[in-house]
Amino acid sequence: MAWSTPDITSITDVLHDKIDAAVQAAVGGAFTVNVSRSSPETSRKQPCQLSFYLMHVARDPSWRNTPVAGPRPQLNKAQPLSLNLYYLLSAWADARYDQEQRAMSAALQYIHSNPIYRHLTAGAVDEEFTISVEADTIEEMSRLWQAFTVPMRLSCVVKVGVVFIAPVAPRPTVSRPPASANIAVGPLPNAGDPIALYAAMNLAFAPFPAAADPSVEQVSGGELVAVASGPGANSNVVVRGAGLDRADAAQVFLSTPNGASEWRLGVGWRKPVTDAGLLELVLPASYLAAAPANGAVLTQLPPPGMYRLSVGRNPPPAGKPRSNRIPLAISARLDNVTGPANGPYTLHGAGFAPGSTRVVLGGVDITASATITPTTIAFPHPAAPPPGTYAPEVTVNGVPCVPGPVVTV
Repeated sequence: MAWSTPDITSITDVLHDKIDAAVQAAVGGAFTVNVSRSSPETSRKQPCQLSFYLMHVARDPSWRNTPVAGPRPQLNKAQPLSLNLYYLLSAWADARYDQEQRAMSAALQYIHSNPIYRHLTAGAVDEEFTISVEADTIEEMSRLWQAFTVPMRLSCVVKVGVVFIAPVAPRPTVSRPPASANIAVGPLPNAGDPIALYAAMNLAFAPFPAAADPSVEQVSGGELVAVASGPGANSNVVVRGAGLDRADAAQVFLSTPNGASEWRLGVGWRKPVTDAGLLELVLPASYLAAAPANGAVLTQLPPPGMYRLSVGRNPPPAGKPRSNRIPLAISARLDNVTGPANGPYTLHGAGFAPGSTRVVLGGVDITASATITPTTIAFPHPAAPPPGTYAPEVTVNGVPCVPGPVVTV
């Protein structure tokens, strides 16, 4: 994908600032020049005025059917919109023709000396476009000035291109969180079969309210996701396996994906069951601020992230027998949203990590305007998206939260 600007205002602003700096340096304080981004109709007042006004936007024909990324043409919505921006550069100083011409000369000199603008961040191109003065005739400029309500003055047309605007990414589908979870159905183990946990594509987290019947399971798609127990309800993780009643499967372990750190779950996590093919965990109500040392016993959930779940035992010196490890995503918990209709709003929950939490509302990233603590996310009434009801999309350490409360803006 080519570089993309979220707003062509940023192009206007950066060029205005460059031209302004060049003009002020050229006149050296001999007289005052105000470089504006406004239309000539609104900028004719003392002192000398230099207007850099975006008057027209057009599709660049050369890039219209040319794939920006990849060897083949792309669908229209899959490639960025390529634009040329046309600015009217005009000067006005009432009866001071010399000030008009000197200000215009300084601006044209900068444009001619800097035909390519390029901005790099961490070695990647953020913005890159060309700047040139169009070869318009006096007849073309006269027809152009007829569209304004003020008399024609010293002016020219400046072309900026090519500017790319990426298509809007589609919003993810918000689905209702499941009431419980099941993994897969396997044959009853025979004596001597290895201890195993069955992992399948229909894993999901299972919050069981206090009055619910845990024996009623609802299959739901997605990864196995765990969240801390919330107010008035426990969150359970239910996993099917084999030989889970044996002594070698008496302990439950959580580890990092690369296996560098492993922690044993505390006794209170595992719910007693009579089914040798069932592992049910009742999750704690709070999260640790950071991952504990290797070998520690977990009494709280580790920070949101991707982990691996297994069963086994640690009787030294007989080694550390383990079952297979299945993926387990731990996400932050969303409880409710409070605040007046016009904001500010506070999203309550647990497991949020300042600096590692991303908040999206209606497809618009509002992280920069949010104040994040481990249990709250506060944000003002956003300028975008448009008024409506949205489910905040929160991601902590790369793991999305299960959709929860909604906010009306």
